[in-house]
Amino acid sequence: MVPAQDVLASFMSILAAAPLAQEFCLLCFFCLGFALCRTTAMKQLLGTRRHRVTLEQLQTMLAQQRHEEVLDAWPLLDEFTSQALSAVLTALVVLNRPEDVGLFLSKAATNLAHLRPSLFTCIRGLVDLQCQVPVECLSQALRDVFQQSLAALDHRASLELLVAFANTNDAEYAREMASHLADTEQTLPCDISVSVVQGFLSCGNLQAALDHLPAVLEQPGLSTVTKEQMLAQTAAAVEEDCSLQPGRPCAVGFLDRLEGQGIQCQEAEACVLRGATVSGDHALYQRVRMALTSRGALTLASFEALIRADLAFGNSDGELQELFVRMVECHPDLPDGLFHALLSAAIAESRALLESMCVWAKSSGRASLAPAAAKAMSMSPADEDWAADMDNELASPRGSTAAGSESALEANLSKQGSEASLAVRSETPLQVAPSNADLDAAVADVCTDDAERIFKDMKKLGSADVVSYNIMLKLYMGQTGDSMQLARALLEEMVQSGLRPTTATYNSIVSGALAHGDVDVAWRTIEEMERKGPPLDAYTVSIILKGSKAQRALAPAEFDRALDLVSRHAVKLDEVLVNVILEACVALRDTRRLQHVLAILKRHGWDLPKRCCNPTYAALIKAYGSAGQTVKACDLWDDITKVQGLEPSEHVYAQMIDVLVMGGNLKHALQLFAEMREVHRARFGSNAFAIAYAMIVRGYAQQKDAVRALECYEEMKAQGVSVGLVVLNTLVDACCRAGDMTRAAELLQDMANFDLSPDLITYSTLIKGYCVIGDLDRALELFGAMRRRGIKPDAIVFNSLLDGCARKEMPVLCEQVIEDMVSAGVQPSNYSASILIKLYGRISDLDAAFKVLDEMPQKFGFQPNTAVYTTLMSSCTWNGRMDLAMGLLDRMLQAGQLPDEKTYVTLLRGATRFGQSEHIVSLLWQVAEQSQRSRKLLLDTELVQSALHTIMKRRAWSQRGGEDCLQRLRCAGFNVVRPSEAKGCSYNRAGQAGRRGAVASA
Repeated sequence: MVPAQDVLASFMSILAAAPLAQEFCLLCFFCLGFALCRTTAMKQLLGTRRHRVTLEQLQTMLAQQRHEEVLDAWPLLDEFTSQALSAVLTALVVLNRPEDVGLFLSKAATNLAHLRPSLFTCIRGLVDLQCQVPVECLSQALRDVFQQSLAALDHRASLELLVAFANTNDAEYAREMASHLADTEQTLPCDISVSVVQGFLSCGNLQAALDHLPAVLEQPGLSTVTKEQMLAQTAAAVEEDCSLQPGRPCAVGFLDRLEGQGIQCQEAEACVLRGATVSGDHALYQRVRMALTSRGALTLASFEALIRADLAFGNSDGELQELFVRMVECHPDLPDGLFHALLSAAIAESRALLESMCVWAKSSGRASLAPAAAKAMSMSPADEDWAADMDNELASPRGSTAAGSESALEANLSKQGSEASLAVRSETPLQVAPSNADLDAAVADVCTDDAERIFKDMKKLGSADVVSYNIMLKLYMGQTGDSMQLARALLEEMVQSGLRPTTATYNSIVSGALAHGDVDVAWRTIEEMERKGPPLDAYTVSIILKGSKAQRALAPAEFDRALDLVSRHAVKLDEVLVNVILEACVALRDTRRLQHVLAILKRHGWDLPKRCCNPTYAALIKAYGSAGQTVKACDLWDDITKVQGLEPSEHVYAQMIDVLVMGGNLKHALQLFAEMREVHRARFGSNAFAIAYAMIVRGYAQQKDAVRALECYEEMKAQGVSVGLVVLNTLVDACCRAGDMTRAAELLQDMANFDLSPDLITYSTLIKGYCVIGDLDRALELFGAMRRRGIKPDAIVFNSLLDGCARKEMPVLCEQVIEDMVSAGVQPSNYSASILIKLYGRISDLDAAFKVLDEMPQKFGFQPNTAVYTTLMSSCTWNGRMDLAMGLLDRMLQAGQLPDEKTYVTLLRGATRFGQSEHIVSLLWQVAEQSQRSRKLLLDTELVQSALHTIMKRRAWSQRGGEDCLQRLRCAGFNVVRPSEAKGCSYNRAGQAGRRGAVASA
């Protein structure tokens, strides 16, 4: 067998002898290499040297307001998604660069075609910034999108841009956008048209809303409910505008204008009247009613709207009777369904209208209607005799009275009404027909058999109406077992009997389904409402939010789905719904989503509401604080106290104090607390004062003022204010930060005196405090006590113990802590790695420190962050290995981690100490480039000047390109001079304060 070496030698000799063969082999190897490098596996292998940024990391940067880093991270993303694009656009707007938004969006859509279908979400995300940036900046960004990216937008994104212009009150560009859609023959869906009008109405731009309204009303697919809501909202806005400016057209003039544009005015008036009834707008009701009643013949829809509005607003019985007479005169063939509907509406509201309807039912010869009318009268105990007389009259043949003439009918109605009012009641008890009141009482007492018997009797007598079925639905939905099947069967029976389910009917089913934990059934019911009607109301959205939250932690997607109902169905926001929305959103702890909600509330006029109850004010203030909008919370407070002159409750005071403390404004919080104590001195022992005291204690603790925090605690005890675990934990933390572990231990004893059990926060704070002062034995003792109490330690506890062991330079014990940490199911993190690296640096074991960086992240599944790299660099410079530190900088950049101020300070100090001019110049160049990209000086100018002085001092200015480096730093915005001209080049740490927030001239 020929040895392999001989074969290879023979092959190489052939190649050497034949140049053509060499060229052929090179070509083969080139093609093979090209094919390999094009494979996905090889790309992934070669791409591991450059760290990719994940969407979660990008969103974290955005949440921490590191907007420049968001922009820098875009090319490093591992996946380009619509969420990532939205984050970058948000960063551009927040950085006041709206002129770059359109171009960036256009390039992204062109180069990343898969993003085009989701561009509408990016535009919607821009509109959500209304509470964070000036409206002018946001409007400029949207205009830039129109000018630069219009060709890249698909139909859905174009529609979203139109709505965005409306929501930002940009009527000019909204017209241009609508014109563009018309030119390109793109149709406007009903919901988009409605959103445009609502957007302008919410911005107070009535003229723009009126300009777009006719196109909305002409939409063929517009539902009756939406049409009524739109007309009512616009008419209400017109009426409000008229009240503020008397010379302006009123709601009736607005309706006449619609008629001039080809829209039936009477139909519009009826729609507006129904909308005013739902919203409770009495002024609008009166004006539109006057316009309708002044007309001659009215449609049945108009008559029905008038009667229902009169019933809702408590109009006089005489006017109701007169209106009914007019209706039956104009429409003698009154449909049975409408008669039954009005009969049900009048039972609880107007006895006089019932009397008129009963007389008409008898005199008109409508045999199918007369018994139902008589039984409706019998449901009122005061009318039992009159109803009995009606039964007798209905049983006898019709006479010549009221033979059908209109004048006789009117006289008969008046006569019968008077007789009913003056009838003398018999002292003998009468047999009263079962009523909804009896049915409701049986359901309230959970007497199922009685309720079913009463309901059965009511159905036999023909008196069961929508309310009766709703009451039975409430009974069935409150039961266990097959309640949903019973409810569905009852709903089908209700429809078959000719009754139309109302919003309250479906709300009962939704509420019952949520009470049984069946969220899917609740949502299917809402989808059925959307398909078939009736319209959703504020209570529908409230129960879906509250019910879903009661069953389990409300998922963000579920919250968004519920919130979307408000915009899609033009649900009128009331105080209850506003409170429910804010409570649910704050619980999600998502600042961006909360800002989106606040922007929606602002469009509906709830940013500074005219007048509402104290719980609503407290909820709004809490939401502003949670969203980081302390200024907006202060504006609302001033509006409550100064503009409206109201006296906030102690709970509103406590919530405002909470927001101020969280915003770092303790001085203002103390002033407000003093005012609260003066205004509500009678409520000193309330829970609101306990919350306020707790926040003041936290404020002092944040300022590391343990003395005043403890003084506040003693005052709480002296005043008899309830002391909770949160207050004591805050005090323990303040004492630990101040190093007063003796007082912290006393507070632990106070917990026992107040019958409070220490929790995880208590133990973790104390353990950390003892580790900081070096009392590792006491820390381990508390660690054991915590475990004996059954409290599971978390990462904070283990990292505190790890830090305590590291301070004692006990590597073996540190490794044991890591093992216990993993055994307890707690994964080590970057913080754990930093502690270990710092320990090994102190004991000069750089091999072990690098081993931590190489192995721990891979083993426990985390990516080393900037702090870990900086800690290892510090250990290297401490041990005289500047070469290793600079190598870490390259490794850090390859991993996608940007150096921060501390990183460069660490490296520059090391390079300066060792006099390594080459490294100093390299670092300064990187500092200049990164500062110019972020438009913010990364280092203190004095430190940079000191580094330049070191280069000059080492006589390496010309050799290392000092002049070029100086000019580069100046271009980046550093106010530095040539070292020979510098005076006082020593670096002072105190000078760092002057650098923060500076903006580069570039």
